[in-house]
Amino acid sequence: MKKEILERIQALGGNIDQIKGVSWIDDLCAIRFNSVLYERPQDTPWATADDQEPIYGLGEYIDQHQAELDKNPDAFFTQLIQEYYQLTEEG
Repeated sequence: MKKEILERIQALGGNIDQIKGVSWIDDLCAIRFNSVLYERPQDTPWATADDQEPIYGLGEYIDQHQAELDKNPDAFFTQLIQEYYQLTEEG
């Protein structure tokens, strides 16, 4: 796999420690991400990228829990991470 591709995977948070360079398929299967990747918002006819949520439903979640955010931000962000961050394991 090209060095530039591996560097980009690392920049996105990928772990490439298990890549051996023998088989392209095996190398792809060896790449691990400890977080979910989300597509970057893009400009659309109805909204600019800056006006869109980076993660679907995030704005609604914050609106629903605004009182907790105001009262205890640390607890709010801990709960937010538990709600939206999931360590996934592909088999």
